[in-house]
Amino acid sequence: MQDVTRAPTAEEQAGMDWWNAQSEQLRSYWLKEVGSTTASAADAWVKFKTARDLSEKLYGQRPLRMHSGLEFVGFEFSLGVFPGDDGWLGVRVVAEPPATGHKEGATLGSESTSRLRFGVNAQIGSTTLEWFAQDEHVPLYWEGFKLVLQPHQCEQLRASLPRLGRTAVLAQSLSTAVKRSIGEDVPTLHYLGGFVADLAARVVLDGQTAADAISAQLAEHWAAKEKGLQAALQGPEVTALLETARFAEKQRSAP
Repeated sequence: MQDVTRAPTAEEQAGMDWWNAQSEQLRSYWLKEVGSTTASAADAWVKFKTARDLSEKLYGQRPLRMHSGLEFVGFEFSLGVFPGDDGWLGVRVVAEPPATGHKEGATLGSESTSRLRFGVNAQIGSTTLEWFAQDEHVPLYWEGFKLVLQPHQCEQLRASLPRLGRTAVLAQSLSTAVKRSIGEDVPTLHYLGGFVADLAARVVLDGQTAADAISAQLAEHWAAKEKGLQAALQGPEVTALLETARFAEKQRSAP
């Protein structure tokens, strides 16, 4: 028989606080996750903690390389940061099922077409992230988001954000050089942003040499056969930009 007169332990109080803060949809979600018709709020709390801790263990080592940037995978929210050839960062936030109570996650933002383009001015705490971007049409207006993340995500983002910013700067320089080589009036330049951002990421984020990065990008990207592109990439300006960037990264990582 349960003693209802005693004060709850710290763990029991944490579980009650968590349960009381959940929406009905999330309560239903976690009860279903327990997988028992007799599941209680205490069972849901244990399931939540187990799943959260497993997420920390699985993704706590390093962010995932994706597209031109990195994805910081979390339990309730995941964050994708993708350098673009405009010198800025696209940011995609995914609210995972544990945050929404739905079967699938919900996505806000995009790696390439987001109207908001972010700098490296993110305010990163131990478990919080505040990141705002200036509206290109109304400079006094800023938009962004605030998130509660897992500690490993904040640590990873803090360590990686400068390199992501440098990747965007390199991508912008590469875009200018390639456009100058093949001509601004080439109608297929719509592909160029993603192409040069991927190329820059190979050097700055992956540590590839200029020759290896160019070779891999031409071998794997669908736009490799576009008119003038191969000649532009083999030109001295692009090669110099890539080699300089790789040298700078090696210097930064040296003891």
